[in-house]
This record gives sequence, structure tokens and C-alpha cells, in this order.
Amino acid sequence: MILKKALETVNKHNMITHGDHIVVGVSGGADSVALLHVLYDLKKKWGLVLTVAHLDHRIRGDKSEKEAEFVKRLAEKMSLPCVAEDRDVLAHRKAEKLSLQDAAREVRYKFFRDVLNQLHADKIALGHHADDQAETVLMRLFRGASLKGLSGIPPVREGIFIRPLINIRRNRIELFLKSRNISYLPDSSVFERHYLRNKIRHNLIPLLQREYNPLIVNTLVRMAEILRRDNEILDSEAGEVVSRAVKKNNGQVSCSIDVFKKYPVSFHGRLVRKIISDLRGHTKGLSFKHIEAVCHLLKKKGPSRVVQLPGRCCVWREYNKLVFVLEEVNRTSFCYSFNTLPDSVRIEQTGRKIVFQT
Repeated sequence: MILKKALETVNKHNMITHGDHIVVGVSGGADSVALLHVLYDLKKKWGLVLTVAHLDHRIRGDKSEKEAEFVKRLAEKMSLPCVAEDRDVLAHRKAEKLSLQDAAREVRYKFFRDVLNQLHADKIALGHHADDQAETVLMRLFRGASLKGLSGIPPVREGIFIRPLINIRRNRIELFLKSRNISYLPDSSVFERHYLRNKIRHNLIPLLQREYNPLIVNTLVRMAEILRRDNEILDSEAGEVVSRAVKKNNGQVSCSIDVFKKYPVSFHGRLVRKIISDLRGHTKGLSFKHIEAVCHLLKKKGPSRVVQLPGRCCVWREYNKLVFVLEEVNRTSFCYSFNTLPDSVRIEQTGRKIVFQT
């Protein structure tokens, strides 16, 4: 029974508090419809307030309209309020130069946040399940993800996005709906069948199940949970180090090179990422090569080049510290050399004068 399994997940991750107002993302597919019914079953016992939220991505014309109508009728049948909107994913894709999937995801999450804020709700429930988790882990593995990436989809994100079905297989969800004679719409991602996720879903995972491990989905879900725990510990340690070591001055933040030397090289990238995350408020657009470029500054001595990062963030080494700032700067490397040591010299690039004494 998926209700019991979902309740275990809810309790394990403290997803819901009694009396919570939960916005339930419902596309009309099996996953989101099952999620809505599971939360509806918990509604009375937990004193929950539920609001159905549906977004039309304006991608599939008449099919999108039919999905919206289906969700509205479902909400009405369950006597639940429904917020349904349409937003232009294609326009957002063009403006931000994103893939269709990434654009759809950004627009969708923005919609859910808007609904949450408008209704002063507490949580946003999404229908991701165990098969989604396994597919995500494999996708990120192929792209060379970090420990965080291989942790997959978090059961709870930012304290507001919750996924009660994250440990339940898709076939169990469909059996649940069938046993209750609950109707739903066909998988709305069929139009994305040429994307990597659907290749993994329809081709790779069946092959792995058939030829290598019949329980590959469960194995990947378990691995993601183990890695997520390890990543949380390392993130917590990085956060403590950064909070103690980073200094702020006139819009700049800096960290002594000596702080990095106290930790293994493998931990340096995590510290850099944490500093940048705190400075920018996020790590969007930040890749492995960006982190490596900053870490390379730790090995250099003397004048260093500026490492320009996404989001107007730039980093350089200044004597025995790394300096991080949110602005685009034009700095050139410079070096002063002397045959004999002068009494003083003015450094034009910094506007400072250095006085020497022996």
C-alpha cells in the first residue's frame, strides 16, 4: 500500500507539520494524481489544507488545454481549490538560451513559488517517485556529476518542496490508482521521448534490469540516499569553516590561503563553492571547471589573473588570500623588479605606496 510507504517517507524527513497548507502540483499524470489522493487521505488526520496547482506550459496546444480541464474537474470533484495558469515556456527558453526541459523546469518552479506566496501556504508537494530518482542519478552520472549531483532528487528542498512518493516505484503508483479506479492522463513527457531522460527510462533501465540487476532502480535510490547523507555532512563542515574564516570588507569577501591548507585538496572545491554560494545566493551556472580555475589560484604565488565566474562574480589571489567580489573587473597582472631596493615605490595599479626598510 503506497499510503503506508508515503507516510514513512513523510515522517522520516519531517515533511509535514499538523495544519500545513500544502500546494499540490498536479499535471494530470499518474504520479501527481496519486500524490493528490495520498495527501487527501492524510488531510483529516493531519488537519491539512490542500490547494491544487496546475501549469500549462503552452507546448502541446489542445492536449495542454485538456490536461488543464482534467485537473480542474478533479479538484472540483474532491472539493479542493485549484489554481491553473499558462505561462510561455518557449519565450523563456529563447530569452535565457536554455534547453526546453530546463526552461520548463524553471518556469514550473517559479509558478509553484508564486502560488505558495500568494496563498501564504507552507509546502509545495511534487510527485517525483523512485523511478524518477534512478533516472536522475544515471543522467548525472553520464554528465560527470559531483557527490551532490549523484545524491539525486532531495526528498525535501529548501524546507518547502516535499516529495512524499520519492521512494515508491512507478508501477506501485499505477496499481494504487487501478485498485481505487482512479483515472489519470497518459504520461505527459511522451513528447520528450528523444531527450536523455526518456532514453534512460525506455531503453537503458530495462536493459540494466534484464541483463545486470533486476533491482537496479532500488539500488540507485539507496545509493543516492547514502551519498546525500555524506554530502550533507561535508556541506555542514564547509559551512562552519566558511562562517569562521571568511572576512567581509566593502562588498568583498576574502579567505586566507592558510585556511585552505588545513584541509585536503579534495575539500578545497567545496569551500570555494560555499563561499561563492553565500556571496551570490546560489550556484546557478557554476561548473566543475569554474571551481577548478579558482582552486588553481591557491597554487599560484605573486600576481594572479582574475577568474571571471557566472553571475558577475570574480575571484583573484591577493598575497596570501583569495578575494571574491560581485562585479566584473578589468585587472591586469603586474610585476615590479629592481636592481637595488628603493626607499619606496608607488604601485600605480593599486594607488598605494610601499616603503622599504632594512
